[in-house]
Amino acid sequence: MEKDEGDSSLYCELCNKQYLRPQQFDNHINSYDHHHKQRLKELRQREFYRALACRRQRRLREERRRQRSFRRPRHLQNEERRGGGEEEEEGERRDGVL
Repeated sequence: MEKDEGDSSLYCELCNKQYLRPQQFDNHINSYDHHHKQRLKELRQREFYRALACRRQRRLREERRRQRSFRRPRHLQNEERRGGGEEEEEGERRDGVL
């Protein structure tokens, strides 16, 4: 049992490798392969979070566009506030001409 406990401290989870001697483990930790895998893992994490942020921003932009499309155009909103006087005048003119 004691051997298993000692071995667990000489295990590299990133590379999925087990070492029997501390010197071997240290050599591995300082090796190019280990550092390369570490950089690749960090790159993947950064890319994942960058892509996540991009998707979130895209969803927010789409939601803002959707909300804007449901709003009435400003010139119609202004006419409604004024009471729609221009529309009534046009209607009266049509009635008079026809």
